[in-house]
Amino acid sequence: MHVTLEYGTEGLPLDLSGLDVTVVAPTFLKGLDDEAKSFREAMDSPIGCESVTGRIGPDESVAVVIPDITRALPNERLLGCLFAELDQVSPENVVIISGTGTHRENTEEEWIQMVGPEIFRRYRCINHRGGDWDAMTGVGKSPFGYDVHFNREYCEADRRILLGFIEPHFMAGFSGGYKAAFPGVTSVDAIMRYTVRKIFVIPTAGGAC
Repeated sequence: MHVTLEYGTEGLPLDLSGLDVTVVAPTFLKGLDDEAKSFREAMDSPIGCESVTGRIGPDESVAVVIPDITRALPNERLLGCLFAELDQVSPENVVIISGTGTHRENTEEEWIQMVGPEIFRRYRCINHRGGDWDAMTGVGKSPFGYDVHFNREYCEADRRILLGFIEPHFMAGFSGGYKAAFPGVTSVDAIMRYTVRKIFVIPTAGGAC
């Protein structure tokens, strides 16, 4: 039996001949009939607030956070839909931030792969550098008492938009959601302090120890 795992960009072939193996495959779900229309509807009627487009003025600065190269989000399609809806905002007022967390920076080639050559040319694209204190700004203290710093350009933007998805994570439960901001655009120091606290604060019958 020969199978190809969805790994990397070209897959990982495996020869399972002679092994007692059961292949468990995911159930295929049909995609959206019209991605752009569904995106517009979500922008017009977000959960719990007014239209996203209506909340952003033409002179406001916008920071858009996307996953880095390790997350297979269709950034080019999503950003194209987003900027079509935010056509009142000049590209000069937009910064796209790759939420690297503690990961390495994306190369220019990877940026073009992630967002496409047209978006990379028109919009300023930067890597979050969690270890660069000059690129950080303090936002307060955690409930555990340590200082928390976030990406300065993310914090100083008038509006912040985070793109991502939620999927099972092989180490941390689920990937996505609030993780686009923390650890995506947080300082390495805050990430490590949170991680250590999360690992070693063990719930007991009487509460956390």
